[in-house]
Amino acid sequence: MAGENKPYLVLLSRSARYEFDEIVKHYLKESDTAAGWFIDEYEYYVGLIEDNPFLFSVFYSGLRRSVFRRFRYMMLYDVDEETRIVKVLTIVHTSRDPEVWKRRVS
Repeated sequence: MAGENKPYLVLLSRSARYEFDEIVKHYLKESDTAAGWFIDEYEYYVGLIEDNPFLFSVFYSGLRRSVFRRFRYMMLYDVDEETRIVKVLTIVHTSRDPEVWKRRVS
């Protein structure tokens, strides 16, 4: 089928974009290097999701979860197969109370 190998488009919700920016600001306070590593890891996982959003398992309420290896963050996202769009709903530290991210994705 034509376009079947076309990568998915990954978009961040408004709240996920805010969370990403806040995380980067936090790491910039520590060092430019730490912030760069976080951005690199984020981009690595976005690349994996663009190529195969089904690589990561369903985690909560139909949403998939990608857990960063170097940093203790996870992205929760939804996949629309028809439009080939992946929407990241939250980027949250894995130690956060689950009720926090459950409210964000509801």
